[in-house]
Amino acid sequence: EEDEVFVGEAGGDFEDDYEGEEEDELEEDDDDDEDFYVVISADKRMEEAEFEMEDAAATQCKVLVVEHEKLGVHVSQAIAAGNFLHKAAVLAGLSAMGSSLVGKLLPVRTLTIALSAGAVSCSCAAMYNFSWQYDPVCKYQADREGDIPGIPAAVIKPSSVVLVRRDDSVRKQLHSALALSSLVVCGFQAWRHWSR
Repeated sequence: EEDEVFVGEAGGDFEDDYEGEEEDELEEDDDDDEDFYVVISADKRMEEAEFEMEDAAATQCKVLVVEHEKLGVHVSQAIAAGNFLHKAAVLAGLSAMGSSLVGKLLPVRTLTIALSAGAVSCSCAAMYNFSWQYDPVCKYQADREGDIPGIPAAVIKPSSVVLVRRDDSVRKQLHSALALSSLVVCGFQAWRHWSR
């Protein structure tokens, strides 16, 4: 139902429905993804709310306010899983490269640690890159404070999950580069160890 989905301009007045010229202005401004927020209503069935959220995310809406409690929990968990994969890939990649460096500088056997950390880094980066990055919601992060400039406070309910669109290209490049680097370093170290 149209009246359950609210779309508003950041910084503008919040209105439940748009008529006439206001609807035309909304369509004209739709290209500017930084000016809009979408509220996914709690009154919808789970499947309808999911489709609505995917459509809003695909249009690169700046802020998604998810009032649907079950969907909000599901999306928060999915975002947390994506964040975990990213952080695990980065930290394991750094560990693999660090332990390789320590093994070169000190008479300590670190091959097992380096190979294990390198495998974890590559696995997490691969899982993120091949399964998570194609989901339109992966561009969003949960906003814990709920105080977003330009969105009226009345729109954000205490039980709502607020998702803010962020550019994640740097984080993808970071964990991919670290995973590949750790793979190369560990592969070289393993080749050197077993070719003796």
